[in-house]
Amino acid sequence: QVADGLSGNLAAASSARIRIFSLVGHPVTDVTFNGLTAGLQPFSHVLDLSRLGPDVYSVLCEVWFADGKKASKWERIGVVK
Repeated sequence: QVADGLSGNLAAASSARIRIFSLVGHPVTDVTFNGLTAGLQPFSHVLDLSRLGPDVYSVLCEVWFADGKKASKWERIGVVK
């Protein structure tokens, strides 16, 4: 369960998509997780970032909820090796 970003309540997510972009905007990774269940997700829903080189990236996380609502959030991450 995650906060739906609209009402602040916890809601069951039905799917999620994580897209990672280089600083110049080129897509680096695009992963979609479908069939999500309420609560914690199994270990198989881990995002593998091992192929990313050391740099700063922009990340867009989008979550779709069972009631049809969608929430999205941009973040920056740094990879240090």
